[in-house]
Amino acid sequence: MLPGAVYVPSSPCGGALPFYPSEGVAAYFGVGAYLQPLSDARTAGVRFAAECLSFSIPPEASSVEQWFGGSAVAGHHPDWKHGVPRDPGASWDFEDIRDDYVRRIFGIDPFRVRYVDPDRSLDYGRAAVAHLMSTVMGEWRCRQSSCAGGLVLGWQDTVPGAGRGLLDADGSPKAPWFALRRVLAPVALVVTDEGLAGLRIHVINDQPSPCRGTLHLSLFDPAGFEVETVTGDVDVPGRSQRAWSAVSFLDGFRDLTDAYRFGPPAYDAVRVALDMDGVVTETVHLPTGSGRPVEADLGLEARAALDGDRWSVTIGTRRLAQWVALDVVGYTPDDSWFHLAPGCERTVSLRPRGVDAPPKGRVRALNGLHSVPIVIA
Repeated sequence: MLPGAVYVPSSPCGGALPFYPSEGVAAYFGVGAYLQPLSDARTAGVRFAAECLSFSIPPEASSVEQWFGGSAVAGHHPDWKHGVPRDPGASWDFEDIRDDYVRRIFGIDPFRVRYVDPDRSLDYGRAAVAHLMSTVMGEWRCRQSSCAGGLVLGWQDTVPGAGRGLLDADGSPKAPWFALRRVLAPVALVVTDEGLAGLRIHVINDQPSPCRGTLHLSLFDPAGFEVETVTGDVDVPGRSQRAWSAVSFLDGFRDLTDAYRFGPPAYDAVRVALDMDGVVTETVHLPTGSGRPVEADLGLEARAALDGDRWSVTIGTRRLAQWVALDVVGYTPDDSWFHLAPGCERTVSLRPRGVDAPPKGRVRALNGLHSVPIVIA
């Protein structure tokens, strides 16, 4: 009846066994329920994932407070567990899966953290899923990948709690929604760790028009000082992408992936920013990984200002701020859950949800002991 339509007989399909991800259409849960390392997203050779990246994702702190009266119920209370996905007959649920990745990514015991600081324990879970989803989708978007796409399972929770959805039961974004929004943007900046082959910078342009701009590459040492910064012009034709080795912008070898390890790590953070006529897209790579001590004072600050008829918040930090999150009463930020390099700022627009009052709220970072209030500039 519709000879021009793409027909898929089932999901999964194709290959010696239909669930092998390297042929046909697959349901990919290697990174996820099958507890594979992030490298599996590349080595599995996924062609197309009809469903993937299913996790128990905690909603934002304000939603947890609204529905459950606070984070103390997380991880054990029946009301909380009602919203956690679980496969029939399994002795584990998807919160167990998330906690396993929290251990690997951050090097902490989520149970011990939840025992003394349930709010921070949930933040570790939010950050872990944001890291996993954005890393996998960033890998799959790059030209070197065999994957032609993936459908995240799923879009929105049906009941309050830590469900699979990128949006909670009220339609508010969760942490990985923001991370995916950046790597799936029409013009996206993706950095991949190629081990001994160094750091690779990808600019992906899905728009019909060319993407022209200036690339800024900044290196920060473990003390938080910017030790080197370089710029270069980039030009990516429409409907295409280009990739560069990061050292091609530098004047010699740099161990930007901490792969050679000739002595202590020289770099703690690598900031890559693409400036297109004043519109800046940026990402921060952490060569030594995500496991970091919680610091008493990062020098984090947040200032709100009215730009025309829309509020925005400018966030700055003196030290590296890992997984910066905004919690603003009555507003949804256009961006959240990102890294902020030492001495850098990022301005985030706010979308009101039925309010016209100045924004009130706080900003926090995963590696910061305290959140800071948003002040009106």
